[in-house]
Amino acid sequence: GSSVAFEPIPSFSPEVFGYLRPTEVGASRKSFAKGVDQLLAEGAVQRLKERGNDGPDPLLAAVGELQFEVVVDRMQGEYGVS
Repeated sequence: GSSVAFEPIPSFSPEVFGYLRPTEVGASRKSFAKGVDQLLAEGAVQRLKERGNDGPDPLLAAVGELQFEVVVDRMQGEYGVS
């Protein structure tokens, strides 16, 4: 058979940036990290690294506000982190 080639999926530069921090005082860091890792693996958002900042709260980048709303909704609904 012949091979099929597809055009690459377009990628867009992020335009919205923000830190993701749990608002709940007793929020599980393990659940938080698991949720962030899963969403990053799915490509929902990108994680940016800041020089000199290795803190637990990731700096995220997205193409639009809606992506952040989806991340917050999924973190609350799927990982129990608010």
